[in-house]
Amino acid sequence: TDAELPPDAGALYLGGGYPELHAEALFINLPLRRAIRAFAAAGGPVYAECGGLMYLSEALVDARGTRHIMVGLVPGTSQMRERVTLGYREVEALRNSPIARAGQRVRGHEFHFSVLDTPPAAPAYRRVDGEEVEGIVCGPRGNVLASYIHVHFGTDPRLAEQLVGSARSFGSRALTPAR
Repeated sequence: TDAELPPDAGALYLGGGYPELHAEALFINLPLRRAIRAFAAAGGPVYAECGGLMYLSEALVDARGTRHIMVGLVPGTSQMRERVTLGYREVEALRNSPIARAGQRVRGHEFHFSVLDTPPAAPAYRRVDGEEVEGIVCGPRGNVLASYIHVHFGTDPRLAEQLVGSARSFGSRALTPAR
Protein backbone atom coordinates (compact mmCIF):
# COMPACT_ATOMS: atom_id res chain seq x y z
CA THR A 1 0.00 0.00 0.00
CA ASP A 2 3.03 2.32 0.08
CA ALA A 3 2.75 5.01 -2.55
CA GLU A 4 6.45 5.82 -2.74
CA LEU A 5 9.88 4.37 -2.16
CA PRO A 6 11.99 5.39 0.83
CA PRO A 7 13.86 8.55 -0.23
CA ASP A 8 17.25 7.10 0.69
CA ALA A 9 16.77 3.70 -1.02
CA GLY A 10 19.99 2.53 -2.61
CA ALA A 11 18.50 -0.57 -4.27
CA LEU A 12 15.24 -2.48 -4.65
CA TYR A 13 14.98 -6.19 -3.88
CA LEU A 14 11.62 -7.55 -5.00
CA GLY A 15 11.42 -11.09 -3.70
CA GLY A 16 9.07 -13.89 -4.58
CA GLY A 17 5.48 -14.17 -3.51
CA TYR A 18 2.15 -14.48 -5.21
CA PRO A 19 1.42 -11.23 -7.07
CA GLU A 20 -1.41 -12.94 -8.93
CA LEU A 21 -3.32 -13.02 -5.62
CA HIS A 22 -2.83 -9.27 -5.17
CA ALA A 23 -2.81 -8.19 -8.82
CA GLU A 24 -5.69 -5.74 -8.50
CA ALA A 25 -4.09 -3.95 -5.51
CA LEU A 26 -0.73 -3.84 -7.31
CA PHE A 27 -2.44 -2.42 -10.41
CA ILE A 28 -4.29 0.25 -8.43
CA ASN A 29 -1.09 1.49 -6.77
CA LEU A 30 0.00 3.63 -9.72
CA PRO A 31 2.16 5.97 -7.58
CA LEU A 32 4.39 3.08 -6.48
CA ARG A 33 4.63 1.66 -10.01
CA ARG A 34 5.72 5.11 -11.23
CA ALA A 35 8.23 5.43 -8.38
CA ILE A 36 9.80 2.07 -9.26
CA ARG A 37 10.08 3.06 -12.94
CA ALA A 38 11.66 6.40 -11.97
CA PHE A 39 14.12 4.68 -9.62
CA ALA A 40 15.23 2.31 -12.38
CA ALA A 41 15.39 5.13 -14.95
CA ALA A 42 17.73 7.02 -12.62
CA GLY A 43 20.04 3.97 -12.61
CA GLY A 44 18.94 2.52 -9.28
CA PRO A 45 19.78 -1.19 -8.97
CA VAL A 46 16.69 -3.40 -9.04
CA TYR A 47 16.81 -7.13 -8.29
CA ALA A 48 13.58 -9.10 -8.72
CA GLU A 49 12.97 -12.82 -8.38
CA CYS A 50 9.90 -14.81 -9.39
CA GLY A 51 6.92 -12.78 -8.11
CA GLY A 52 9.13 -9.70 -8.37
CA LEU A 53 9.73 -10.50 -12.06
CA MET A 54 5.98 -10.82 -12.57
CA TYR A 55 5.40 -7.45 -10.89
CA LEU A 56 8.05 -5.76 -13.04
CA SER A 57 6.56 -7.14 -16.27
CA GLU A 58 4.22 -5.10 -18.46
CA ALA A 59 1.15 -7.04 -17.32
CA LEU A 60 0.02 -10.08 -15.37
CA VAL A 61 -2.79 -12.35 -16.56
CA ASP A 62 -4.27 -14.16 -13.58
CA ALA A 63 -5.84 -17.64 -13.50
CA ARG A 64 -9.26 -16.18 -14.41
CA GLY A 65 -7.76 -14.59 -17.52
CA THR A 66 -7.98 -11.04 -16.17
CA ARG A 67 -5.17 -8.79 -17.38
CA HIS A 68 -3.61 -6.40 -14.84
CA ILE A 69 -1.12 -3.70 -15.82
CA MET A 70 2.10 -3.98 -13.79
CA VAL A 71 5.28 -1.85 -13.55
CA GLY A 72 6.42 -2.25 -17.16
CA LEU A 73 10.20 -2.49 -16.68
CA VAL A 74 10.42 -6.03 -18.07
CA PRO A 75 9.06 -6.56 -21.58
CA GLY A 76 6.22 -9.04 -21.81
CA THR A 77 3.28 -10.39 -19.87
CA SER A 78 3.43 -13.00 -17.14
CA GLN A 79 0.62 -15.50 -17.58
CA MET A 80 -0.61 -17.99 -15.03
CA ARG A 81 -0.84 -21.63 -16.05
CA GLU A 82 -1.74 -24.90 -14.33
CA ARG A 83 1.66 -26.57 -14.67
CA VAL A 84 4.35 -25.83 -12.10
CA THR A 85 7.99 -25.17 -12.93
CA LEU A 86 10.05 -26.52 -10.07
CA GLY A 87 13.69 -27.36 -9.54
CA TYR A 88 17.15 -26.39 -8.46
CA ARG A 89 19.12 -24.29 -10.91
CA GLU A 90 22.76 -23.54 -11.53
CA VAL A 91 23.26 -20.80 -14.07
CA GLU A 92 26.06 -18.65 -15.41
CA ALA A 93 25.62 -14.89 -15.67
CA LEU A 94 25.79 -13.77 -19.30
CA ARG A 95 26.24 -10.08 -18.46
CA ASN A 96 26.89 -7.85 -15.49
CA SER A 97 23.90 -7.14 -13.26
CA PRO A 98 23.24 -5.74 -9.79
CA ILE A 99 24.15 -9.10 -8.19
CA ALA A 100 26.47 -10.97 -10.55
CA ARG A 101 29.27 -10.34 -13.00
CA ALA A 102 29.42 -11.96 -16.44
CA GLY A 103 30.74 -15.50 -16.12
CA GLN A 104 29.86 -15.83 -12.44
CA ARG A 105 27.89 -18.94 -11.41
CA VAL A 106 24.65 -18.52 -9.49
CA ARG A 107 22.63 -21.21 -7.69
CA GLY A 108 19.02 -21.15 -6.62
CA HIS A 109 15.63 -22.69 -7.27
CA GLU A 110 12.49 -22.07 -9.28
CA PHE A 111 8.91 -22.57 -8.15
CA HIS A 112 6.23 -20.86 -10.23
CA PHE A 113 2.99 -21.36 -12.10
CA SER A 114 3.50 -18.57 -14.62
CA VAL A 115 5.46 -17.97 -17.79
CA LEU A 116 6.73 -14.76 -19.33
CA ASP A 117 5.42 -14.61 -22.89
CA THR A 118 8.36 -12.70 -24.37
CA PRO A 119 11.83 -14.21 -24.70
CA PRO A 120 14.38 -11.88 -23.12
CA ALA A 121 16.31 -9.66 -25.54
CA ALA A 122 19.18 -9.56 -23.03
CA PRO A 123 19.02 -12.82 -21.05
CA ALA A 124 20.61 -12.73 -17.62
CA TYR A 125 21.68 -16.34 -17.31
CA ARG A 126 22.46 -19.52 -19.24
CA ARG A 127 21.76 -22.80 -17.50
CA VAL A 128 24.95 -24.70 -16.80
CA ASP A 129 23.27 -27.99 -17.79
CA GLY A 130 22.24 -26.77 -21.25
CA GLU A 131 21.68 -23.86 -23.58
CA GLU A 132 18.41 -22.63 -22.08
CA VAL A 133 18.50 -18.98 -21.04
CA GLU A 134 16.72 -17.43 -18.07
CA GLY A 135 15.86 -13.99 -16.76
CA ILE A 136 16.57 -10.56 -18.18
CA VAL A 137 18.98 -7.72 -17.57
CA CYS A 138 17.49 -4.41 -18.64
CA GLY A 139 17.29 -0.77 -17.60
CA PRO A 140 19.27 2.21 -18.85
CA ARG A 141 22.55 0.95 -17.37
CA GLY A 142 21.84 -2.77 -17.15
CA ASN A 143 20.70 -1.99 -13.61
CA VAL A 144 17.60 -4.22 -13.54
CA LEU A 145 17.85 -8.00 -13.08
CA ALA A 146 14.62 -9.99 -13.10
CA SER A 147 14.39 -13.78 -13.13
CA TYR A 148 12.24 -16.66 -11.93
CA ILE A 149 15.26 -17.97 -10.03
CA HIS A 150 15.25 -17.51 -6.25
CA VAL A 151 18.97 -17.02 -5.67
CA HIS A 152 20.55 -18.81 -2.71
CA PHE A 153 22.95 -16.11 -1.53
CA GLY A 154 24.62 -18.57 0.84
CA THR A 155 26.14 -20.48 -2.08
CA ASP A 156 28.25 -17.45 -3.01
CA PRO A 157 28.35 -14.54 -0.55
CA ARG A 158 29.81 -12.33 -3.30
CA LEU A 159 26.30 -12.13 -4.79
CA ALA A 160 24.98 -10.32 -1.71
CA GLU A 161 28.14 -8.21 -1.52
CA GLN A 162 27.67 -7.16 -5.14
CA LEU A 163 24.05 -6.17 -4.51
CA VAL A 164 25.10 -4.10 -1.49
CA GLY A 165 27.94 -2.62 -3.56
CA SER A 166 25.49 -1.69 -6.33
CA ALA A 167 23.26 0.00 -3.74
CA ARG A 168 26.19 1.83 -2.18
CA SER A 169 27.44 3.02 -5.57
CA PHE A 170 24.00 4.27 -6.61
CA GLY A 171 23.36 5.83 -3.21
CA SER A 172 26.58 7.84 -3.35
CA ARG A 173 25.69 9.11 -6.86
CA ALA A 174 22.20 10.01 -5.71
CA LEU A 175 23.58 11.96 -2.75
CA THR A 176 26.31 13.78 -4.69
CA PRO A 177 25.19 17.29 -5.68
CA ALA A 178 25.23 18.04 -9.41
CA ARG A 179 27.92 20.45 -10.54
